[in-house]
Amino acid sequence: MPDHAARLLIELLQDSHPDIRRVAAESLGKIGDPKTGGALVPLLSDRDVRVREAAVRAIGRLGPSIADEASQAVVALLDDPQEPVRRAVTIAIGEIEPPTRLFVAVPELLTARDVSTRRSAARTLSMIDARAWLSDLVKALQDPDAEVRQHVVAALAELGDPIIAPLLRDRLARDPSVAVRTEAAYRLGKIGDPETKEALAAVASRDPDRGVRQWAQMGLAAAKSSTGSGSMQ
Repeated sequence: MPDHAARLLIELLQDSHPDIRRVAAESLGKIGDPKTGGALVPLLSDRDVRVREAAVRAIGRLGPSIADEASQAVVALLDDPQEPVRRAVTIAIGEIEPPTRLFVAVPELLTARDVSTRRSAARTLSMIDARAWLSDLVKALQDPDAEVRQHVVAALAELGDPIIAPLLRDRLARDPSVAVRTEAAYRLGKIGDPETKEALAAVASRDPDRGVRQWAQMGLAAAKSSTGSGSMQ
């Protein structure tokens, strides 16, 4: 049962003024009582974007012990029309660690027409065990948006699967985005196989971007001391 202060704040979640609802949600997040998660769920569909964002952040601060209902409601906002809400959702997902069964809509979000939705989906998958969406992530490596591809590279690298290295080497060698090539160089530094070392060495000497060359050189140094592949973050 929430304490007296939390109960008062829960009542204020229904106030007619959005600023009061927002502040009440933020305050509940600071209190951090997981039992208040259910009271925050209705605010996830609030008409005011700032209230939705505050409710998402508050639920995230409640941590992994919140009820599945709250976790599921947060995940459902991955396609919220407002970018601040989607970014808050990504952060909250990392804090509450929802079970993977709640991410059933992610493959659809990775192919959404709206690029910011695709970015949010890819960013989210880089923060969880995305093994169930391996084939979807591989397809998303061809996304026309560089930020999506960068998040996908990070998500794939986290899987530690042997089939990932060739995909990352391909991005390192020919992706037109400096950010994507840099991400690939950084992630490949945790892999010590000969093909990866060769790819990093080639990019370290020939990439047109100085920053990519530097990251490839650092990745090569790390790869030479690596005994295998694992988490790349």
